Amino acid sequence: MTIPLQVHSGDRFMRDLFAEVYNEETGYSTVFRPQGGYWLSEYMTDDDYPSPWLHFIYNNPDMIKYHSRPYYSIYRITEDAKIYTINTYTDFVNLIVNYPLRIEGSIFIDFEKLSKDYDGVHLTSEGFENCSIAHMQILDDLQFDGGNTPTLRSWEVPSFLVMNPDILLYLDEKENERYEEDEGL
Repeated sequence: MTIPLQVHSGDRFMRDLFAEVYNEETGYSTVFRPQGGYWLSEYMTDDDYPSPWLHFIYNNPDMIKYHSRPYYSIYRITEDAKIYTINTYTDFVNLIVNYPLRIEGSIFIDFEKLSKDYDGVHLTSEGFENCSIAHMQILDDLQFDGGNTPTLRSWEVPSFLVMNPDILLYLDEKENERYEEDEGL
């Protein structure tokens, strides 16, 4: 499967600054979203914004701290990368079932374990829409008894999580036309 071009808002990737993916074991909103890695979103050439992430931050007042990034970088994902793609809620729940992280009676994704088997996770637009709410029938069909109702709302937008930086092919850096000078933020 060919992954569409991806965008990162901010400085170009630097290997020495790459942080390994690790599990955040506090707070419900973060346990389905790991710390570390390198976060991308799909490059949109025919939209007012170059990516869903940039559209989100410029249309959400709570995200003002991310407005002061003057550039965005465009990447291609290598063809040989091993990617887990989430298109459906079932894809998401299967990820939890196969890479369980148990915290206080609930079950989440063990991203540290996942990163040993996969180079990245691609949450498609369809997947984000399908995983923004819990689907109780699917949970019942899969006999999921995790003590929680999992969603991927905390990802905010369709995203690509890079867990192995060797899969990134840098293509270009472009000026962010919506860049706002940092005014003491």
